Amino acid sequence: MPDKNSERHVMDILTEDLKEKEGLNFKHRKELDPPDPDFLIKVKEDTVGVEVTRFSVQGDQFEANRLIDIALEHGRKEFRDSGGPALYVSVHFSREPETKRQAESIGKGLAHVVQIMLEHKIKYSNYYSHDALFALFSEYGILDNVSNISFLWSADGKDELWHSPRSGWVASVTAEDIQKIVEGKNEKLSDYRKNCKSVWLAIYNCLEAGFYAISDEATQFRYKHDFDRIFWIEMGGGNSISLSDPILPAIGENRPKSRTDVFQVYELRIEGKN
Repeated sequence: MPDKNSERHVMDILTEDLKEKEGLNFKHRKELDPPDPDFLIKVKEDTVGVEVTRFSVQGDQFEANRLIDIALEHGRKEFRDSGGPALYVSVHFSREPETKRQAESIGKGLAHVVQIMLEHKIKYSNYYSHDALFALFSEYGILDNVSNISFLWSADGKDELWHSPRSGWVASVTAEDIQKIVEGKNEKLSDYRKNCKSVWLAIYNCLEAGFYAISDEATQFRYKHDFDRIFWIEMGGGNSISLSDPILPAIGENRPKSRTDVFQVYELRIEGKN
């Protein structure tokens, strides 16, 4: 099912980006249901339909990262529900969970281990030795999957983050990946155009389970479609990229500095147009 809250956020990002870059003012926005585009907006005197769709990377590594995130969130929630304080927790995985059930079981073990580590830190002002830590991992059934856990106090008692360092994996979004989405949506254009002459496609990418970035090739590729404009929105809290602009920012420029307050927009190029 479409995530309407995310789609509304995408529209906020896109309209703000175009207002800043092109001076466009959007007077009205209306939400529609299929087979119409997701939104109708008023641009100057024209009514434009905007179809919003999410890009997702599939494959073994994506699934592994998704299961790690389930384990971390399950652990964080169980720890907090049992009265634990907000912490910054870093968990190093030696082996990824293989199923959702296993991920949730690991999460439960993480919650217990972090609670014991916290109590030890408060009582003795130091952390567990490696041998004692591994014994704790074994007792709570996470030794086969977790190699280390560390934590820091929350800066304000409210801010918190349970994460696993995964800097070694960066998946690249290719032009072929995007073209498949474009072709699928292009088949529905006749329905989209019933209420408007111009139709835009906004594809958004959530930077969550792992990190996957649009490639240089994908930003420069000329896509085959009949949309009037196509946009790529990177959501680290919101990044949008226009894939039809002749001049594009270099990959790596203006990358998200946090997951909640930045965005980038690329406009994708269209075959046969400059």
